[in-house]
Amino acid sequence: MNNNVSKPLDRSQAPPLKSIDKLHIGAPKRFQLNNGIPIIAFEAPEQSVMYINLVFNAGKWHQDEPLIASFTSRLLREGTQNYSRQEIAEAIEFYGSNLRTQSRGYYAQVTLSCLSRYLPQMLPILKEILQAATFPQKELNTILNNSKQKLLVSREKNSVLAEEKFGELFFGGEHPYGYVVQESHYDQVNPEKLAAFYKKHYHPGNCTIYMAGKLPENSIDLLNEYIGGNDWKIQGKTLDRPYLPLACKATEKVHYISKPGSVQAAIRIGMPLFNKTHKDFPAFFVLNTILGGYFGARLVKNLRMEKGLTYGIYSTITSLLRYGYFYIGTEVNGDQWETAIKEIIFEINRLKKDLVSQDELQLVRNYLLGNLLSSLDGAFNLASTLQGAYAYNMDANFFHQLTETIKSVSPEELQALAIKYFDTDKMLKIVVGK
Repeated sequence: MNNNVSKPLDRSQAPPLKSIDKLHIGAPKRFQLNNGIPIIAFEAPEQSVMYINLVFNAGKWHQDEPLIASFTSRLLREGTQNYSRQEIAEAIEFYGSNLRTQSRGYYAQVTLSCLSRYLPQMLPILKEILQAATFPQKELNTILNNSKQKLLVSREKNSVLAEEKFGELFFGGEHPYGYVVQESHYDQVNPEKLAAFYKKHYHPGNCTIYMAGKLPENSIDLLNEYIGGNDWKIQGKTLDRPYLPLACKATEKVHYISKPGSVQAAIRIGMPLFNKTHKDFPAFFVLNTILGGYFGARLVKNLRMEKGLTYGIYSTITSLLRYGYFYIGTEVNGDQWETAIKEIIFEINRLKKDLVSQDELQLVRNYLLGNLLSSLDGAFNLASTLQGAYAYNMDANFFHQLTETIKSVSPEELQALAIKYFDTDKMLKIVVGK
């Protein structure tokens, strides 16, 4: 008789929950290349792959004209002094690697992912992209034409129009984060402007490298050989743009944009807030989750599950390096946007009026702590998550403090935060519909 047969699971009972006493976040190793580039490395010897992420202060915050930062980033792998676009693509494919470039608000990134043993073969390609990109006119024209077409297609979506109008009214039309891209802006982009931006912002004095995975024993020597030498130098001092005030003059008035023939109306409601460096961020992070930060949130239950006004609705805190804002987004049936806004305001005011129950708060705590553990699981997730803290001159202590706040914040503290920050009369409200 076999006594080792396991008993079947009782699926009528949920598995027990285990509380998180403390996060265990491994400290990265730190190096510096010969030309001064700092390296932050998260090792995972059990892996066979690695990535190198070079982060430059080269996002649209630093550009003087629309689109220059994004197109500089997009053209990096489209041709260099020694490699054509096709040769770069073939080399990346041959070694089963991936090389991505992207530009965001403040930063631009060049990310190489490859099997660790192929690092010596991929670094010459990476060096060319970082030091010898040529921004060929033919490839630029192709990307410009495709981008124009995508712009026209995207402008058919009410959600895109609402996002654009929100940025324009919130930051201001001349602000790097607030201008609305026009078709004419594409006609002003040329290789000379991209090359000038590249020379000014893509250099060692403007770069930090994050590495994760199985790092070869000679990886620092290899990096010094290809991108850490004196042949890649600081190209002049990069001056940061000063803080620019927000243009947001939010009132109770709804900004309505008519788009005839629309079946749905896109809604965006928001207000200026703080970024993740603020002392109230951790507790407000919990408050936002209760309101609209996950599928079981109050806005979802009210507008989707109970009223059937929308398929999806969310609220979020956007943290930028020098700014922060809170906003709510959804799409509803075209003739129900006023009802939707009324219910959104009702849920916001309910947080100010009534205490959150302990059961609801515990559910949100479990959800947030589980997500936090997942974001710090493994070298790759850990590197990506901590990179987001290092950008604000913070470290792993931020996540320890966030954990403690999630575990300890009280209903009374959440209500006080809602009263302090939520003023629906002063929120910017935008509707795009028929």
